[in-house]
Amino acid sequence: MDGMSESMDIKRFVLISRKRIWKIFAAAAVCAVACAVVYLLATYVFAGSFPYRCSAFYYIDFDQRTAKETQLYYNDFTWNDVIDSDMIAGRASQICGEAKEEIAGATSIPTSTDIRMIRVYVDMPDAETAEKVQKALGEALAAFAAEAEGFEAIRQWDYEGAALLKPENHCFRWTVFGVVCGLIAGFLLLMYDAAKDDGLYIEYDVKRFCGRTAAAVLFKDGSEDKERIREFFGKLLKTAGSVALSCFEKEDAARVSKVKELIPADFSVNDDADTVLLIAGWGEHGRRLRQYADELELLGKKALIVIADADRKFFRKYYEV
Repeated sequence: MDGMSESMDIKRFVLISRKRIWKIFAAAAVCAVACAVVYLLATYVFAGSFPYRCSAFYYIDFDQRTAKETQLYYNDFTWNDVIDSDMIAGRASQICGEAKEEIAGATSIPTSTDIRMIRVYVDMPDAETAEKVQKALGEALAAFAAEAEGFEAIRQWDYEGAALLKPENHCFRWTVFGVVCGLIAGFLLLMYDAAKDDGLYIEYDVKRFCGRTAAAVLFKDGSEDKERIREFFGKLLKTAGSVALSCFEKEDAARVSKVKELIPADFSVNDDADTVLLIAGWGEHGRRLRQYADELELLGKKALIVIADADRKFFRKYYEV
């Protein structure tokens, strides 16, 4: 049975992830710093020099005889096209000497709630040019109203001198966004670690990989119930007569000696025995254990798994209700 196909054991996941929890906070910190740095670089370093913005507010007097028809055409969306035309940007170019294309590219009109009012922004590399273009646009708009049908006048009501246009600093928002992304990424990283983790932490891990549960669990502090295990071994090995002891990943005389003490006295320990008490360390790899156990089975031997040096606190927390 492949352990990856099993549903996740949430309690086991939490317990084995405690020592990896730092990955979530590390990912959050890295993503937060990365987002903040990328935002600052894109906004303030690589974006080039900031323009100067000159702003003016214009009030439109429509010809009352045709006001409805005129307002249907001249709205927030069409004014941006109209102001870029020869009638306005072209005339302003003749007044101030700047190219029409530059004026059209530098001019914008934001959405307004009142069709009778428009605010014109002029963004230029320097303050003097921005103010010069804004003044020329004011004259061009007044001339346009005098010539075009449907208007009586376009008057400037408010004017703001050119000021350096710096984008609003959203570094904090991007940092928070990075933290959130990092937390999600860190949690997914923990999930990935848990998915590929084939460590032997509880008896069921042995069953997932070897098809049978662990025969015994021995703790690092030696607090296991030795008499109960010895009695269980007596029943389990009743028909075997003799048993072999073998460590899984590396030979460990201390582990072998500890298991040997739990074998009833009337059983002999023989390296050639058909029944093998296979000693696996707590946290060692289940897939390699399965491979090793399968090899023993191919040799006609029966492998009984013993988990050694287990963490008593882990088991207590896992099994507590």
